Amino acid sequence: KKPRVRLTDRDYAAVGIGVEQGCIRSDDLRLLLSRDSVELIGDRAARQVLVRWRRAGLVTTERVFAGPSVVTPTALAARTVGLAGIAKPPALASLRHDLTVTAIRLNLYRHFGSSVEEAKSGYLGWTAERSLRLGGHNLAHCPDGVARRGAASTAIEVELTPKTHWRIERIIDDLLDHFDR
Repeated sequence: KKPRVRLTDRDYAAVGIGVEQGCIRSDDLRLLLSRDSVELIGDRAARQVLVRWRRAGLVTTERVFAGPSVVTPTALAARTVGLAGIAKPPALASLRHDLTVTAIRLNLYRHFGSSVEEAKSGYLGWTAERSLRLGGHNLAHCPDGVARRGAASTAIEVELTPKTHWRIERIIDDLLDHFDR
């Protein structure tokens, strides 16, 4: 049995984003944990949080590629933050893509701000692909995320593999049918 760990509001928010995205690089954890702060937290503080989450059974870490470890939220993490319906580890084939989408989300948060209340007044709100799929959206192509700023919605599509011009046009046309940008 895992030891009980007291989670802070920051933990709940950060673990929730991790569950929505499915994975995060360990070096991006600083961005995730600092999303409501002016200053980034230090590497040591981020590692301490990661150790605490691992001990609580909320995440696993694995060095899959050269470089930083991949942090993956567990089913317990998803249940803890009320997102049990989307708890599924990313497939190895899409891992680089998923990590890139998470990094983009966190960097957009850093640039625009990210709290729910701020999203109503010009800061960034985000809906992850996993949430879009569960939400029953009728899309021919589901974007990797939707960034919202005020009333405007922007579909985020990350391509790490080449696609034909025709395929890209179809994806963009479909996304523009459902989102502002």
